[in-house]
Amino acid sequence: MKLFSAAAASLAIAAGGNTAAVLAALADGADEAENPLFVAAGLQAFNGATLDMLRSEGNDRDGIAVDTLGNLQQLGFLHGFNATSWDRLASEGNDRDAITAVALGLLQVGGYLHGFNGATWDRARMLGDTTLLGLGQLSMSPAVPGASAVKVKVRRTASDSSTRATVITPSSGKKIRVIGVAVMSDTTSVNNHEVYFGTGANILSDVDKAIYMTGVDVDTHIATSQSFPDGGGPIGAADEVLSHRTGGNITTGHHTIITYREE
Repeated sequence: MKLFSAAAASLAIAAGGNTAAVLAALADGADEAENPLFVAAGLQAFNGATLDMLRSEGNDRDGIAVDTLGNLQQLGFLHGFNATSWDRLASEGNDRDAITAVALGLLQVGGYLHGFNGATWDRARMLGDTTLLGLGQLSMSPAVPGASAVKVKVRRTASDSSTRATVITPSSGKKIRVIGVAVMSDTTSVNNHEVYFGTGANILSDVDKAIYMTGVDVDTHIATSQSFPDGGGPIGAADEVLSHRTGGNITTGHHTIITYREE
């Protein structure tokens, strides 16, 4: 093998009757048949017809063409293919809501969980109070998100207890969700207690609105109760009252306790 100058501006290497050009300048479209030997630090790749230089293209941008042959990325930028070109994977701050759903290449950072609300991505929330009604809430309470704190109402019988009386009137636009009902007696008077939604004359006026019915007296059944899963108990319509009555008049000595939330 010998090294010789084939022309004033070039060098060549000869071995076994074959000559390989040592090209001083780098360019695209070099003929593969020339069997070039490059002396610079330029890497080339075969594109199916000719050899092209591998490019170290700045990748601190989006929209890098997919048909750029020999594109060699540098630095620590990650790219995702958007079906047309390559976009940087964006490390977007995710301590906010309404992160666009169409931002290609979005890479979330940190320990934030997001839920898709049908249009954008919102942070999943753990309720700190009852005022957060947005999408993406994670509630630590069995209550329905947005429900009030647990409330308690006590009614003591008074004449004429057989006439329907409103025990609870919800706040405007709210519904009463019953959690529990308890009835207690400190007299020998025995009669049924009826608890129901609406303003019907009695619990049978609309059986779909019934909540609880029981009979108590101090001798045989001093107290009875019914509990429901928090967030799963009977619920009235918006602005619908909760009513109570007894089957017969009990002038005094019976108490009805309602535990509930407003939703």
